[in-house]
Amino acid sequence: RESKPKHMLTVAGVEPVAYWVSTLLWDTTNYLIPCGITIALMFAFKVSVLTTTTRNVLSGVLCLLIFLGPAAAGFSYCVSFAFKSPSLCNTIIIVSGFLIGFGGPLTIFILILIGRDPGNPKPKLEDIGNIIGWVLRIFFPTFNLGNGLLNAINIEVLDFLYGKSKTAWTKEVLLYDVIFLILQAIIYTFLA
Repeated sequence: RESKPKHMLTVAGVEPVAYWVSTLLWDTTNYLIPCGITIALMFAFKVSVLTTTTRNVLSGVLCLLIFLGPAAAGFSYCVSFAFKSPSLCNTIIIVSGFLIGFGGPLTIFILILIGRDPGNPKPKLEDIGNIIGWVLRIFFPTFNLGNGLLNAINIEVLDFLYGKSKTAWTKEVLLYDVIFLILQAIIYTFLA
């Protein structure tokens, strides 16, 4: 926004849809480089909880990582309109993304664990955790990544909590997180 490239391209005859689609494709392509490095490092360091094909964990983790790029790009485009300073916008997006992506899933996981305690169940805590989870899932791509990864890592705990064997593609693990990343990529880019 500082150098107004969209304005210059619009004056030159480029349609806004073409501008935003090309920007999203460029940002997503640039994202795929560190994404590929991350995937390679997962295999190089043998992070077996994320690279196992048991219960389709690997396919789910790969989808989370790949779809995060376009979803986060669209989210960043929309958030950038609220700021005049690019550095402040980047700082807010990075810090909030870390806090929501790491703290949100952990908080919800703890609330559900406490709420499902067989000796002293607290269904209201579980309901609160589920409500917070849905609100964060709808608006924040980093939450979907963090929640999906946490659930993939703790898939055996989820088996115990829900009483039946799960795969990565069940709704309690990461199915909804992948779906929402895809929807966020489309919706946030459309809103921008």
